[in-house]
Amino acid sequence: MRYMNPGFKEWLNFVPYSSSISNDTDATKTKTGTAICNSDGENCFLLDYPASGEIYFRFDFFYPTSASSKIYFGEWGNGSEPYNGFSLDFSGSTLRFLSFVKRRWTELFSGKNVLDFGLKQGSIISTLFHLKWADTENGIMELTLNDYSFEKFESADLTPYNNSSVEISFKNYSYFPVSNIIISDEPISIKEQLAALPITGIETDMAYDSDTGIYTASAVNQSLLASVDVADLINNFGSDSKVTGVTMVGNPAYRTAEGLSSFTALTKKNNTVTEYGAANIPADSDSVVANSFKVASDTTIGDLANMQLGLKVGG
Repeated sequence: MRYMNPGFKEWLNFVPYSSSISNDTDATKTKTGTAICNSDGENCFLLDYPASGEIYFRFDFFYPTSASSKIYFGEWGNGSEPYNGFSLDFSGSTLRFLSFVKRRWTELFSGKNVLDFGLKQGSIISTLFHLKWADTENGIMELTLNDYSFEKFESADLTPYNNSSVEISFKNYSYFPVSNIIISDEPISIKEQLAALPITGIETDMAYDSDTGIYTASAVNQSLLASVDVADLINNFGSDSKVTGVTMVGNPAYRTAEGLSSFTALTKKNNTVTEYGAANIPADSDSVVANSFKVASDTTIGDLANMQLGLKVGG
Protein backbone atom coordinates (compact mmCIF):
# COMPACT_ATOMS: atom_id res chain seq x y z
CA MET A 1 0.00 0.00 0.00
CA ARG A 2 1.28 3.44 -0.92
CA TYR A 3 -0.35 6.87 -1.01
CA MET A 4 1.50 9.95 -2.31
CA ASN A 5 0.33 13.56 -2.49
CA PRO A 6 2.60 16.58 -3.14
CA GLY A 7 0.06 18.80 -1.35
CA PHE A 8 -3.11 19.03 -3.43
CA LYS A 9 -6.34 19.31 -1.45
CA GLU A 10 -8.16 17.72 -4.40
CA TRP A 11 -6.25 14.48 -3.81
CA LEU A 12 -7.52 14.00 -0.25
CA ASN A 13 -9.67 10.89 -0.32
CA PHE A 14 -11.58 11.39 2.95
CA VAL A 15 -12.36 14.85 4.31
CA PRO A 16 -15.70 14.57 6.07
CA TYR A 17 -15.81 17.62 8.30
CA SER A 18 -14.28 20.68 6.66
CA SER A 19 -15.06 22.90 3.68
CA SER A 20 -12.29 25.41 4.41
CA ILE A 21 -9.37 23.52 2.84
CA SER A 22 -7.13 25.48 0.50
CA ASN A 23 -3.85 25.10 -1.39
CA ASP A 24 -0.82 27.30 -0.68
CA THR A 25 1.74 27.68 -3.48
CA ASP A 26 4.19 29.91 -1.61
CA ALA A 27 7.62 28.46 -2.48
CA THR A 28 8.96 29.35 0.97
CA LYS A 29 6.42 27.00 2.61
CA THR A 30 6.64 23.88 0.45
CA LYS A 31 9.27 22.00 -1.54
CA THR A 32 6.70 20.53 -3.93
CA GLY A 33 5.10 23.76 -5.16
CA THR A 34 1.83 23.24 -3.29
CA ALA A 35 0.65 22.60 0.27
CA ILE A 36 -2.66 21.85 2.02
CA CYS A 37 -4.02 24.33 4.57
CA ASN A 38 -6.94 23.62 6.87
CA SER A 39 -7.34 25.23 10.27
CA ASP A 40 -10.94 24.23 10.95
CA GLY A 41 -11.14 20.50 10.38
CA GLU A 42 -9.43 17.18 9.90
CA ASN A 43 -7.43 16.12 6.85
CA CYS A 44 -7.94 12.38 6.70
CA PHE A 45 -6.83 9.52 4.49
CA LEU A 46 -9.12 6.49 4.55
CA LEU A 47 -7.01 3.37 3.97
CA ASP A 48 -7.47 -0.37 4.20
CA TYR A 49 -6.10 -1.72 7.46
CA PRO A 50 -2.59 -2.94 6.52
CA ALA A 51 -1.87 -6.65 6.80
CA SER A 52 1.48 -5.79 8.35
CA GLY A 53 -0.25 -4.10 11.29
CA GLU A 54 1.85 -0.96 10.93
CA ILE A 55 1.95 2.25 8.94
CA TYR A 56 4.48 4.95 8.06
CA PHE A 57 3.37 8.55 7.52
CA ARG A 58 5.86 11.04 6.05
CA PHE A 59 5.06 14.72 5.39
CA ASP A 60 6.44 18.26 5.58
CA PHE A 61 4.86 21.16 7.43
CA PHE A 62 5.78 24.83 7.50
CA TYR A 63 6.44 26.20 10.99
CA PRO A 64 5.59 29.94 10.84
CA THR A 65 7.31 32.58 12.95
CA SER A 66 4.03 33.50 14.64
CA ALA A 67 2.99 29.94 15.49
CA SER A 68 1.04 29.54 18.70
CA SER A 69 -1.02 26.46 18.09
CA LYS A 70 -0.65 22.75 17.43
CA ILE A 71 -0.55 20.02 14.83
CA TYR A 72 -1.79 16.45 15.42
CA PHE A 73 -0.98 13.42 13.30
CA GLY A 74 -1.84 9.74 13.68
CA GLU A 75 -4.93 7.54 13.73
CA TRP A 76 -8.27 9.30 13.99
CA GLY A 77 -11.06 7.68 16.02
CA ASN A 78 -14.77 7.64 15.03
CA GLY A 79 -14.25 10.62 12.73
CA SER A 80 -14.10 13.23 15.47
CA GLU A 81 -11.01 13.03 17.66
CA PRO A 82 -7.40 11.79 17.99
CA TYR A 83 -7.11 8.09 18.81
CA ASN A 84 -3.47 6.94 18.51
CA GLY A 85 -0.84 9.53 17.63
CA PHE A 86 1.18 12.58 18.63
CA SER A 87 0.48 16.28 19.04
CA LEU A 88 3.05 19.07 18.83
CA ASP A 89 1.83 22.17 20.66
CA PHE A 90 3.83 25.27 19.76
CA SER A 91 3.85 28.55 21.65
CA GLY A 92 6.26 30.79 19.81
CA SER A 93 9.61 29.01 20.08
CA THR A 94 8.60 26.61 22.88
CA LEU A 95 7.23 23.12 22.36
CA ARG A 96 4.86 20.84 24.25
CA PHE A 97 4.78 17.19 23.14
CA LEU A 98 1.75 14.94 23.76
CA SER A 99 0.89 11.33 22.97
CA PHE A 100 -2.60 9.94 22.39
CA VAL A 101 -3.45 6.30 23.09
CA LYS A 102 -7.11 5.37 22.70
CA ARG A 103 -7.99 9.07 23.15
CA ARG A 104 -6.09 9.25 26.45
CA TRP A 105 -3.36 11.88 26.26
CA THR A 106 -0.06 11.96 28.10
CA GLU A 107 2.25 14.94 28.27
CA LEU A 108 5.73 13.72 27.32
CA PHE A 109 7.36 17.09 27.93
CA SER A 110 6.48 20.78 28.04
CA GLY A 111 8.17 24.15 27.65
CA LYS A 112 11.25 23.05 25.72
CA ASN A 113 12.86 25.32 23.16
CA VAL A 114 12.47 24.14 19.57
CA LEU A 115 16.18 24.84 19.01
CA ASP A 116 16.91 21.87 21.29
CA PHE A 117 15.58 19.67 18.49
CA GLY A 118 17.25 21.47 15.60
CA LEU A 119 13.99 23.19 14.61
CA LYS A 120 13.50 26.83 13.79
CA GLN A 121 10.54 29.03 13.04
CA GLY A 122 9.99 30.12 9.46
CA SER A 123 11.23 26.79 8.07
CA ILE A 124 9.88 23.60 6.52
CA ILE A 125 9.95 20.66 8.95
CA SER A 126 10.26 17.12 7.56
CA THR A 127 8.26 14.60 9.60
CA LEU A 128 8.22 10.80 9.78
CA PHE A 129 5.67 9.06 12.01
CA HIS A 130 5.60 5.27 12.51
CA LEU A 131 2.67 3.49 14.14
CA LYS A 132 2.73 -0.25 14.84
CA TRP A 133 -0.42 -1.51 16.47
CA ALA A 134 -0.19 -3.87 19.44
CA ASP A 135 -0.85 -7.59 18.94
CA THR A 136 1.07 -10.14 21.01
CA GLU A 137 3.69 -7.46 21.64
CA ASN A 138 3.47 -3.82 22.64
CA GLY A 139 2.48 -1.32 20.01
CA ILE A 140 5.01 1.32 18.96
CA MET A 141 4.86 4.98 17.96
CA GLU A 142 7.99 6.71 16.67
CA LEU A 143 8.54 10.29 15.53
CA THR A 144 11.37 12.02 13.68
CA LEU A 145 11.46 15.75 12.90
CA ASN A 146 14.23 16.64 10.44
CA ASP A 147 17.31 14.92 11.93
CA TYR A 148 15.93 14.56 15.46
CA SER A 149 14.30 11.28 16.57
CA PHE A 150 12.24 11.36 19.76
CA GLU A 151 12.30 8.46 22.19
CA LYS A 152 10.23 5.49 21.04
CA PHE A 153 6.79 5.28 22.68
CA GLU A 154 5.49 1.77 23.52
CA SER A 155 2.16 0.60 24.93
CA ALA A 156 0.07 -2.56 24.98
CA ASP A 157 -2.98 -0.31 24.55
CA LEU A 158 -2.01 0.80 21.03
CA THR A 159 -4.76 -1.22 19.39
CA PRO A 160 -6.53 -0.06 16.21
CA TYR A 161 -9.84 1.74 16.30
CA ASN A 162 -11.06 -0.32 13.33
CA ASN A 163 -9.63 -3.64 12.10
CA SER A 164 -10.90 -3.22 8.53
CA SER A 165 -9.98 0.37 7.71
CA VAL A 166 -7.95 3.15 9.24
CA GLU A 167 -8.18 6.94 9.13
CA ILE A 168 -4.71 8.47 9.12
CA SER A 169 -5.00 12.16 9.84
CA PHE A 170 -3.15 15.39 10.29
CA LYS A 171 -5.05 18.21 11.94
CA ASN A 172 -3.31 21.56 11.69
CA TYR A 173 -5.07 23.79 14.17
CA SER A 174 -3.26 26.89 12.94
CA TYR A 175 -1.48 27.93 9.77
CA PHE A 176 0.76 24.91 9.21
CA PRO A 177 0.74 24.18 5.44
CA VAL A 178 1.32 20.43 4.89
CA SER A 179 2.94 18.90 1.78
CA ASN A 180 5.06 16.03 0.45
CA ILE A 181 2.72 13.41 1.95
CA ILE A 182 3.66 9.72 1.68
CA ILE A 183 1.81 6.92 3.49
CA SER A 184 2.97 3.30 3.30
CA ASP A 185 2.72 -0.02 5.12
CA GLU A 186 6.46 -0.52 4.51
CA PRO A 187 9.39 1.53 5.83
CA ILE A 188 10.02 4.81 4.03
CA SER A 189 12.75 7.40 4.35
CA ILE A 190 12.22 10.89 5.69
CA LYS A 191 14.43 11.98 2.76
CA GLU A 192 11.91 10.85 0.12
CA GLN A 193 10.73 13.81 -1.94
CA LEU A 194 7.78 14.10 -4.33
CA ALA A 195 8.10 15.99 -7.63
CA ALA A 196 5.65 16.67 -10.47
CA LEU A 197 6.95 15.79 -13.94
CA PRO A 198 6.04 17.63 -17.17
CA ILE A 199 4.58 15.48 -19.93
CA THR A 200 6.44 15.60 -23.25
CA GLY A 201 4.28 13.29 -25.36
CA ILE A 202 1.17 11.10 -25.21
CA GLU A 203 0.37 7.82 -26.94
CA THR A 204 -3.28 6.73 -26.71
CA ASP A 205 -6.23 5.08 -28.43
CA MET A 206 -8.73 7.25 -26.52
CA ALA A 207 -10.67 10.08 -28.15
CA TYR A 208 -9.17 13.52 -27.55
CA ASP A 209 -11.06 16.83 -27.45
CA SER A 210 -8.60 19.63 -28.25
CA ASP A 211 -11.04 22.30 -27.03
CA THR A 212 -11.32 20.88 -23.49
CA GLY A 213 -8.11 18.84 -23.28
CA ILE A 214 -10.16 15.83 -22.15
CA TYR A 215 -9.42 12.22 -23.15
CA THR A 216 -12.46 9.93 -23.29
CA ALA A 217 -12.39 6.13 -23.21
CA SER A 218 -15.25 4.20 -24.79
CA ALA A 219 -14.08 0.61 -24.32
CA VAL A 220 -12.34 -1.59 -21.78
CA ASN A 221 -8.55 -1.83 -22.17
CA GLN A 222 -8.11 1.51 -23.89
CA SER A 223 -4.95 3.11 -22.55
CA LEU A 224 -2.94 6.31 -22.35
CA LEU A 225 0.86 6.37 -22.05
CA ALA A 226 2.89 9.53 -21.43
CA SER A 227 6.58 10.32 -21.73
CA VAL A 228 7.92 12.63 -19.01
CA ASP A 229 10.65 15.25 -18.81
CA VAL A 230 13.17 14.43 -16.06
CA ALA A 231 15.85 16.98 -17.02
CA ASP A 232 15.28 19.14 -13.94
CA LEU A 233 15.27 16.12 -11.63
CA ILE A 234 18.57 14.92 -13.08
CA ASN A 235 20.08 18.39 -12.66
CA ASN A 236 18.92 18.59 -9.04
CA PHE A 237 19.43 15.01 -7.83
CA GLY A 238 21.50 13.16 -10.44
CA SER A 239 20.41 10.45 -12.85
CA ASP A 240 21.38 7.63 -10.44
CA SER A 241 19.08 8.77 -7.61
CA LYS A 242 16.48 6.16 -6.75
CA VAL A 243 12.78 6.42 -7.61
CA THR A 244 10.58 4.66 -5.02
CA GLY A 245 7.08 5.27 -6.37
CA VAL A 246 4.86 6.95 -8.94
CA THR A 247 1.38 8.48 -8.77
CA MET A 248 -0.81 8.64 -11.85
CA VAL A 249 -3.51 11.30 -11.56
CA GLY A 250 -6.68 11.98 -13.50
CA ASN A 251 -7.92 15.52 -12.83
CA PRO A 252 -10.79 15.38 -13.43
CA ALA A 253 -11.48 11.66 -13.81
CA TYR A 254 -15.05 10.39 -13.88
CA ARG A 255 -17.28 7.81 -15.55
CA THR A 256 -20.39 8.52 -17.58
CA ALA A 257 -21.67 4.92 -17.59
CA GLU A 258 -21.33 1.79 -15.47
CA GLY A 259 -19.27 -0.20 -17.99
CA LEU A 260 -16.01 1.64 -17.40
CA SER A 261 -15.34 2.16 -13.71
CA SER A 262 -11.60 1.81 -12.96
CA PHE A 263 -8.16 2.57 -14.24
CA THR A 264 -5.00 0.53 -13.79
CA ALA A 265 -1.63 2.26 -13.61
CA LEU A 266 0.93 1.22 -16.25
CA THR A 267 4.62 1.56 -17.01
CA LYS A 268 6.18 0.71 -20.35
CA LYS A 269 9.90 0.20 -20.95
CA ASN A 270 11.57 -1.57 -23.88
CA ASN A 271 8.11 -2.61 -25.13
CA THR A 272 7.38 -4.34 -21.82
CA VAL A 273 4.20 -3.14 -20.11
CA THR A 274 3.82 -3.63 -16.34
CA GLU A 275 0.45 -3.24 -14.64
CA TYR A 276 -0.12 -2.06 -11.07
CA GLY A 277 -3.19 -1.76 -8.85
CA ALA A 278 -6.55 -0.44 -10.06
CA ALA A 279 -8.31 2.68 -8.76
CA ASN A 280 -12.08 3.17 -8.88
CA ILE A 281 -13.44 6.00 -11.03
CA PRO A 282 -16.41 7.85 -9.47
CA ALA A 283 -19.36 9.36 -11.34
CA ASP A 284 -18.88 12.90 -10.00
CA SER A 285 -17.50 15.11 -12.80
CA ASP A 286 -15.37 17.03 -10.28
CA SER A 287 -13.60 13.90 -9.04
CA VAL A 288 -9.84 13.50 -8.95
CA VAL A 289 -8.39 9.97 -9.05
CA ALA A 290 -4.81 9.36 -7.88
CA ASN A 291 -3.30 5.89 -8.26
CA SER A 292 0.03 5.48 -6.41
CA PHE A 293 2.30 2.47 -6.74
CA LYS A 294 5.82 1.30 -5.90
CA VAL A 295 8.34 0.72 -8.66
CA ALA A 296 11.20 -1.78 -8.84
CA SER A 297 13.80 -1.10 -6.14
CA ASP A 298 16.56 -0.47 -8.70
CA THR A 299 14.61 2.18 -10.66
CA THR A 300 16.50 5.48 -11.05
CA ILE A 301 15.58 8.95 -12.29
CA GLY A 302 17.57 8.17 -15.44
CA ASP A 303 15.34 5.13 -16.08
CA LEU A 304 12.27 7.39 -16.23
CA ALA A 305 13.72 9.12 -19.30
CA ASN A 306 13.26 5.86 -21.23
CA MET A 307 9.96 4.87 -19.65
CA GLN A 308 6.32 5.71 -20.38
CA LEU A 309 3.81 6.10 -17.56
CA GLY A 310 0.09 5.77 -17.98
CA LEU A 311 -3.19 4.06 -17.33
CA LYS A 312 -5.58 1.47 -18.75
CA VAL A 313 -9.36 1.60 -18.40
CA GLY A 314 -11.21 -1.35 -16.86
CA GLY A 315 -14.78 -2.36 -16.21
